[in-house]
Amino acid sequence: MESHFTVTTRFAVKTLEKALKLYTPSLREKGLAEFLADKCDDLGFNDIHTDEVGNIIATKGSGSPRILLCGHMDTVPGRIRVRKEGDFLFGRGSSDAKGPLIAMLFAAASAQEKNGTVMFVGAADEEGNATGIKSLVKDKPKVDYAIFGEPSGINHITIGYKGRIAINLKINVKNSAHASAPWLAKNAIEESALFTREIKRTLESEEKNKTKGMQLTATITEVKGGLSHNVTPKECDSTYPYNDDGSRDFLEGVPFLEPFSIIPAIAAVTEKLEFSTSVYKLAPRQTVTTAKFVTTLGVMTNNRFHFGVGVSPWYEDFLATGERWEKRGKRMDEQIDILKGLMNGEYFSYKGEFYDIPELKICPAPTKPVPILIGGHSKPALRRAARIGDGWISAGLSLEETKTLIEQINTYRNEYGTLNHPNYQFQVMGEAAYSPDGIKHLEDLGATEVIVAFRNTYEGGPDERTLEGMIAEINWYAKEIISKS
Repeated sequence: MESHFTVTTRFAVKTLEKALKLYTPSLREKGLAEFLADKCDDLGFNDIHTDEVGNIIATKGSGSPRILLCGHMDTVPGRIRVRKEGDFLFGRGSSDAKGPLIAMLFAAASAQEKNGTVMFVGAADEEGNATGIKSLVKDKPKVDYAIFGEPSGINHITIGYKGRIAINLKINVKNSAHASAPWLAKNAIEESALFTREIKRTLESEEKNKTKGMQLTATITEVKGGLSHNVTPKECDSTYPYNDDGSRDFLEGVPFLEPFSIIPAIAAVTEKLEFSTSVYKLAPRQTVTTAKFVTTLGVMTNNRFHFGVGVSPWYEDFLATGERWEKRGKRMDEQIDILKGLMNGEYFSYKGEFYDIPELKICPAPTKPVPILIGGHSKPALRRAARIGDGWISAGLSLEETKTLIEQINTYRNEYGTLNHPNYQFQVMGEAAYSPDGIKHLEDLGATEVIVAFRNTYEGGPDERTLEGMIAEINWYAKEIISKS
């Protein structure tokens, strides 16, 4: 660092503030990389460069020890207005992880010649496929120690940062029995316990010689099973926390508007916009009432509505609506049959395993059937989409994962004889939707529509965006993606 260049607290905070104002979702870190390169130059770093995957790398000092200070430049999608409130600075990435990244920049800048070498790295795509850190590891940087800037939720340095794998285990033993005669049926909870104990035994058998912080551990965090105190349970769900664990924390305080109410309001003042639910939890809903809502939307939107549906993974949804949790997938198949039967405006009756509906008709009916799109990544969902769906809706997936599931659906469509569907839809979302090249790849896979969002709802918290900011995001997408695709 030049001797006349003094880093003040105000300068450091302003640097972070400027970094926060640069919108850097995964694979769009170039602006921040250039900003950091300029700052590294001002602070006297050497060998400042951006590698082939977009990592910004610079070194300071000389000699031993050699220390790597690494943070990531990208954030999850979605803007948060940059603002200061007292001693707090808010903005997308202020915690995860532009705050740690800028702290490491100035920490590295303090390195002096012959007192050790610090390598500063701003990694790309950490929130996506981790291409930045993978490339860095592949190059095997010559360092003695590595410190990574990532919020850990504690006020100390974290010396062990574990990854995690979540196993959602569902046991169904087909039948239940009275507790006085348990030998008449297997017990789903006991069967679940056998499985979970074996996982724990297998995973932890070779961990005893490691320190506790570095051990691979297995623990059960949630069990749902049984419907009565005197009947053995035939179903049981268990959750293991090894990766994303399906937490519902993001729901707290987040307004989810009812689509059958909000879509007509938007449709009334538009002519070309089309609408999809992505997805509506159909299985916990009353079928004929839902059919009336759907057909009404088809009429009011002049055939601009697409009905995306899913089963719902949450037992509480079924408790709240009074619908059966058991065999919910098969029951939803019947619901879809009923929806399709009632859409044509003619008298229709239905008798199945779950529903016995007398002859009735819905009026008015849309001039075209409302397309029913199936959401979900499980094999039953993919088979349902291929067998009785007019399309499929994905959640966030990588390009390779999207390719695999679309190919699987088309294999099932060939098996069910539904490949000749004239307007089959693949509505997909994921990182590929945010670049012209990605759009081309998705189109080549057969995608008919991409779903984009500039805020990750599943993170929770208040939406701090302004109307002007949201319009700017839409305009950016139109200019940089749609016009170039």
